[in-house]
Amino acid sequence: MSDRLELLTAYRNTDFTIHAPDGELVMRCEQESDAIDELVRTFGKTNCAFITAHNPGSIKLGVFENAQRHQELLHEVIRIGYPHFPGRGVGRASSWDPEESVFIVGIPKGEAQELGRAFGQIAIVVKELGCRAELILCI
Repeated sequence: MSDRLELLTAYRNTDFTIHAPDGELVMRCEQESDAIDELVRTFGKTNCAFITAHNPGSIKLGVFENAQRHQELLHEVIRIGYPHFPGRGVGRASSWDPEESVFIVGIPKGEAQELGRAFGQIAIVVKELGCRAELILCI
């Protein structure tokens, strides 16, 4: 159980960087962000999610395999049709390499959770307008 607690702590201590049109934005668990809310509002949406396909189950994979999984995630996000931006998860106190990710605008929480689950993620980050970003389990 302590391994899972350590993982969740590491996830909560990650900067989820969004490469938005007007510059980088950072989403952090348990924090609000007016800038992210404004970005989501420009699409007439009320929610968003930050998802990676890297290192499923928090088991480190090689660079090539992670890059391939990221492309599969991108193709799926394009297929389902939500606006999205590239992102990167960078641990503030972690030995993990940064993980290429996707910031998805307008995806409902349950659908985002299913997408994270489909890519083997233990957890993803979601946010509703005016609320704090929330780490939710996918397992």
